[in-house]
Amino acid sequence: MEKSAAPKVAKKVVPEGSISPVVISVKDVTVAYRSYKQRPTSLKESALRFLRTGILKHFDTFNALQNVSFEIERGKVFGIIGSNGSGKSTLLKVLAGVLIPTKGEAAVAGTMTSLIELGAGFDPELSAVENIYLNGSLHRKTKEEIAERVDHILEFANLKEFASTPIKYYSSGMYARLGFSVAVDINPDILVVDEILAVGDERFQRKCREVFSRFLESGKTVVMVSHDLSMLQSFADRVALLSRGQLTFLGDPETAVEIYRDSSYQAALEVPGSRGAAALSSVVAAEVPKPIVAKRRHTPAHGKSILCFVNHLHGGADDRNNASASHGLAVRKGYIETAIQQLRELGKVDVKVCGLKKRALVPIDLDFSYLEDPAHLVFESLKRMTEYVGKYDYYINLEDDIFIPNDAFSAIVEFDKKSLINECLHPNRIEMREGAAHCIDLEALPGWTTQRKSFEEKIFKVALNPHSGLLILSDEKLRYAMKNVDLTFRGRVLGGPISSAYAHFHSPFSLYRCSEDLTFHSVIHLDHWVPQQIPPQEAVV
Repeated sequence: MEKSAAPKVAKKVVPEGSISPVVISVKDVTVAYRSYKQRPTSLKESALRFLRTGILKHFDTFNALQNVSFEIERGKVFGIIGSNGSGKSTLLKVLAGVLIPTKGEAAVAGTMTSLIELGAGFDPELSAVENIYLNGSLHRKTKEEIAERVDHILEFANLKEFASTPIKYYSSGMYARLGFSVAVDINPDILVVDEILAVGDERFQRKCREVFSRFLESGKTVVMVSHDLSMLQSFADRVALLSRGQLTFLGDPETAVEIYRDSSYQAALEVPGSRGAAALSSVVAAEVPKPIVAKRRHTPAHGKSILCFVNHLHGGADDRNNASASHGLAVRKGYIETAIQQLRELGKVDVKVCGLKKRALVPIDLDFSYLEDPAHLVFESLKRMTEYVGKYDYYINLEDDIFIPNDAFSAIVEFDKKSLINECLHPNRIEMREGAAHCIDLEALPGWTTQRKSFEEKIFKVALNPHSGLLILSDEKLRYAMKNVDLTFRGRVLGGPISSAYAHFHSPFSLYRCSEDLTFHSVIHLDHWVPQQIPPQEAVV
């Protein structure tokens, strides 16, 4: 398709000294392309066709974007979602100045780096170092400024050994690493990202995520397209939903994702023409007025925002072929779904299920299939969770079958308000045996001291060897833990085969557990539940 004619000036740059909080302004942007049915190959053929049919126009107009308008404020994260072909990448190219809109304008205040096509502008005949200088000059960097950053860029991309090799001999992974490293080293005011944070191997992907997290913490503006809806729900301040080139919805991430996932919306995308557009409008009109967040969650007394990583390791292809094992997996799936639902009831919580897709019983948000040893899932999950520091008030990392009552979490928050930086409350983990609650931590783990602490007329013991598959920390204490924990450690506790990431992560803290009342500050391990006899609602009363 050929792009339709456009005015010469359709994108303008707002002076960087502008006091306006708006750094990106998009007004009535339309990008139209010509779709030729049978394009004439010569002027003669065009004239003959006109004489035969009387029709000079031999193309249809296709609007990749149509009358799109929005504004983005400084320091905000703006997400864009939509099905394939909805206009997401076209919109990013307009913002980056790669495309000039057919109608409307896009105004940008400040410097911008676009991670749309990594390595765009590289010369394959040049070496990595020469391409770094070439890219830097395109961004108006002086030779001296570029020289100061060359070694850092090559080290970040792990390409020092191949610095003088023409990049036409690079693998696709090496090429992508160089492109990403050059792009992020510019340190712009605005970052435009199109589904390319996960480049290279797992080690380099981790470095990419760390850079992205630092960029967010520094208060820069980010515009990102992603099919990782959970990530957008966690990071984005607002999300735009594009459908067939039109801005269908603009607002909070929860509502945008809810609409996008709605089966009626997905069905409407399959309907062609004006009927499909009308169907999409009716779906959005029906969804937007609903208090979606309030419907799915309630706001508890503690009023804190929470990020929860649920580590799911159970289930496997071999078990599914066995009738008895298959029944057991079905029961366990019910336990896990119950536990995840209860986590959502804690309040303003973002739940991310971590695991290996090939052996998962429930949908996975963060896939760790690259792990050689699945037992290391908790270590990798904790490392990934630390990338979100500063985004939430509290962080929970736990096994997939642990049930946390609302009152227990609220009590932990109250304890945390009055505790020292090196103290945290470690909930008792109990399980139901023949209808009675038993604290397995107090019964199974050695190393308890006689030290006691009183809080709200409750008596606590100090735990020296915590291992209950659960971590709950405030943002302040997560930062404290990150400074005192080496997450590459692979330890073993109680002589057993399971690595204890939780025990190691808790090591900087004095941990307190209630020694008298198991219903206070306690969570429930679901393995020993009999759903017909002990439903979750009764078990926590």
